[in-house]
Amino acid sequence: MTQPDNNIKMATRAYNNGWIKFIEIFMFELKYQLTRLWTWLIFLTLLAISFLMTRDGSLAEALHDEFFLNSPFAIAKTTVVGSLVWLMASAALAGDAAARDVASGMHIIVYTFPVHKSQYLGGKFLAAFITNAWVLVAVQAGILLGVYLPGVDEELIGPMLPAAYLTAYGYIAIPNAFVATALQFSLSTKSGRPMAAYMGSLILFFMSYVVGLFLLFQGRQDLANLLDLIGVHFILSELSHLWTPIEKSTRLITLEGTVLTNRLIWMGAGMFVLAVTYIRFRFTTISAATITGIFVSLVRKIGLRHQSRSAGPGSGNPLATIPVTARFKALISPSTVSYERQYFDWSFHLRQTSAIARVSFLNIAKSWTGLVLLIVIPLLTILVVVDQMVINEVPLIPKTGRVLSELTASLSAEMSRWVIIPLVIIFFAGELVWREREAGLEEITDAMPGSEWPHFIGKFLGLALVLVLFLFLLAIAGMVAQLMMDYHEFEAGLYLKTLFGLQLPEYLLFAVLAIFLHVLANQKYIGHLAGISAYVFISLSSLFGINHNLLIYGSGPAWLYTEMSGFGNSVWPWLAFKIYWTGWAILLAVAIRLLWLRGKKNHFKTRLRIARLRIDATTLWTASISSALIVIMGGLIYHNTNVLNVYQRPSDLVDKAAEYEQVYGRYAGIAQPTLAATDLLIDIFPQRGEVIIAGTYQLVNRSAEEIASIHVATVPEVETSEISLSRQASLTRVNNSGTREKWNHGYRIYSLNKQLQPGDTIKLKFKVRVKSDGFSENGIDPSIVANGTYFSNMNWLPSIGYQSSRELSNATQRREKGLMPKPLIASLYNEEVRKGGA
Repeated sequence: MTQPDNNIKMATRAYNNGWIKFIEIFMFELKYQLTRLWTWLIFLTLLAISFLMTRDGSLAEALHDEFFLNSPFAIAKTTVVGSLVWLMASAALAGDAAARDVASGMHIIVYTFPVHKSQYLGGKFLAAFITNAWVLVAVQAGILLGVYLPGVDEELIGPMLPAAYLTAYGYIAIPNAFVATALQFSLSTKSGRPMAAYMGSLILFFMSYVVGLFLLFQGRQDLANLLDLIGVHFILSELSHLWTPIEKSTRLITLEGTVLTNRLIWMGAGMFVLAVTYIRFRFTTISAATITGIFVSLVRKIGLRHQSRSAGPGSGNPLATIPVTARFKALISPSTVSYERQYFDWSFHLRQTSAIARVSFLNIAKSWTGLVLLIVIPLLTILVVVDQMVINEVPLIPKTGRVLSELTASLSAEMSRWVIIPLVIIFFAGELVWREREAGLEEITDAMPGSEWPHFIGKFLGLALVLVLFLFLLAIAGMVAQLMMDYHEFEAGLYLKTLFGLQLPEYLLFAVLAIFLHVLANQKYIGHLAGISAYVFISLSSLFGINHNLLIYGSGPAWLYTEMSGFGNSVWPWLAFKIYWTGWAILLAVAIRLLWLRGKKNHFKTRLRIARLRIDATTLWTASISSALIVIMGGLIYHNTNVLNVYQRPSDLVDKAAEYEQVYGRYAGIAQPTLAATDLLIDIFPQRGEVIIAGTYQLVNRSAEEIASIHVATVPEVETSEISLSRQASLTRVNNSGTREKWNHGYRIYSLNKQLQPGDTIKLKFKVRVKSDGFSENGIDPSIVANGTYFSNMNWLPSIGYQSSRELSNATQRREKGLMPKPLIASLYNEEVRKGGA
């Protein structure tokens, strides 16, 4: 056999061996990822969220716009939302595949294997990508279950279009998975830390929201669509407005125009990131000095410095002239060791807490995620605020109150632009709780003297200081935005009151919950998933049938600020709920202290046994005080929301509206006089939250028919009395609680002794009393204040005739209650509507 033939065989054998190694690495990593509990938790979470989105979000929109529930657009929209949720959870998969060897210390062995970096990186990346692609299948499965499981009207389900699922998965989910996995994999490979992958998730999440808003501010809608990986702009925004209901039901997402360009740009970006990762990767140790080594060397330096000071030449210390080895033996000999009693009192705990808080603060603030939070977000906020100060091309005066409405958001607010802050809090909480364990220092820190309180409180204070600094920078960003719009009345005091007095407690309450979930889970990725799930539940609690703020962690009535009345009475209900939830947060803090892991015994039953041993007088007193706070404030809130005021669940409101139409809908078409003139005498008593209105309506029969009865629709939530007509009439129908209807609709029918002829006039007199007692579940009614009372006739005053505005508008709810379909917008050819009729 000739030498060239041997060379060819050797090259072929090497090539085949290379592929075998690649496949072995790929199969090992894929098997590992698919057998992890975390992978299936993400899968089930996406399955549940997609199912709920289909049943509630897509269903409501489909009924509103009259397209099918399983239309290509609805499937694409749910895929985009599912991708957003997946993005924050998937970092654990790519990060683990990229940096598990380094994080576990196995790289010292693995890097010595005869494996090329293309085989090593390629196998691991491909396994992570396929795992993420498989996890995203859960979104399509959730949509299918939401459409075809019992409970959906068949009229809402269109023809089964497999191409709709395949295009959404192939054009949206797969490119998202490729690019996100590439960026996450690259960051974790470079840093050697699995958690670095979350930085990639935050970057992509940030690009989909804030960068898009910035480009929209610049008038670059096209560029915003191109730089949006997930599809928030070019799917949820652009196609939602451009496509007609028929197109949404039948038109498939295709690779053309904006969609094609966007996918090509991002796929190219993903390949570029992978190429850079490949070029820069070396089979070398990430750092010669690990965190443990740094810690040990620091201890040694401190010890040697102490020895040099106490045993240096001329110090008078007899050890100064002894060699170092002999000096060390002399230092530890019984004759030279002095025993001092150590005191672990409150001052010791305070110093320990302060030190942990300082280290935690610096650890977060100096991280890449911390720099994004403290620098990038405030800078982009300036542009967002400037953009929001224009409505329909009309500039608004950037008063401080208006700017603050852009800088703040309740924890329970749905789809707020500040959703990124709770997600960052979850990430930081995990970093702080797991910092020592990931560095391999847990055996040292766990053996340190003192209680568990300093460990938790110190880390919590470190996170709190970061949030304080963030809000301070946010206030500066708001002032800079005002300055850019040539507005100089900054009202620094209002910034401080709002951001630090009202917004900061929202974040701190959630920070306690995030730390608790990480401590309880005792597994970093599960803690992240639990935190994200908790936030989803808080912000979308109505999807789970929970609506009362007493049952939704950290929630409460919104505060309200106006230039005329300031905060008014809105702060008191907000404060009552926050004190109530502070009691729960203190209980969570007690649980954190009891469950705080110290040592290697991490079995949950063992932790519970240790927790019982940690119960002491301080713990009992703290738990008792917080429990008393919960009971007292919870009782006070319940008395206001459910006793002094009527609490109605959303289902109650649906039943009430349906009953109104079922009982009184037959009066919708009868002729009624129209309101020609109004005379009102209004007495306002803001100190006691009361308004008394004495009014007179002048009604004219402008129809061509005789009117035999006057139908008066009063507002059930206010007290309407002394109703009288200028002609003789008898009350033939009145609805009050306890009569044939379940609900009080305030519908009254007055039969005239003499019919009202066309063109005739009749007067209606009435008296309305409005009294605010305590606060409702939504807070105190802002209508009655000392300065700036505002209300409309629809709020309190009686109306004439059947009120179609009190009917159900949701098509699903109407169908469930057996009501006829009703268009949301009446036809232009409806003469009654054009005349102002119902």
